[in-house]
Order: sequence, then C-alpha cells, then structure tokens
Amino acid sequence: MSQTSEILKYMIHHKEITQRDAEKHCGCTRLSARIWDLQNTFGAHINRRTAKVPTRYGSTYVAAYSLADKVAAIELLKKLEKA
Repeated sequence: MSQTSEILKYMIHHKEITQRDAEKHCGCTRLSARIWDLQNTFGAHINRRTAKVPTRYGSTYVAAYSLADKVAAIELLKKLEKA
C-alpha cells in the first residue's frame, strides 16, 4: 500500500492528520506532498487548519489536514487499493 493511501486511510479513521501523525503512523516525512497528490491527482477534498501543538520548549503551530467529504474519501480509497 502506498503512503498516499495510508494517509487517506488514517484521515478516514481519525479526525485529522499532522506531520507528526504521518511520520509515526504512516512512515511519511512529506505529508504536504501526499496531500497535494490527494487533492490534485485524485480530486480529494481536504481542509487545512493551523493547529497549536505542544513542544518541549512550549508550543508551535503546524498544519492539520482533515477530510471535507468522508464518503468520497472512502470511495477514493477503494480505487487506490485496487490499483
């Protein structure tokens, strides 16, 4: 299974995904590139928000991505898994 489909599956089962989630659960170090693929190559509708997350020095802001249409994402995942 590709990183793109792993990220899509993670987003279907969880509310959103950040870079840390992508590295930890999907082995992806370039989340924004995979989100670009999902949007521009496969037509997925993905929302982006800025999330404040804790760090050992205080906090920082990161991109958090979520699905705009979960039903369409499930159909897309079926297509990706067949390929």
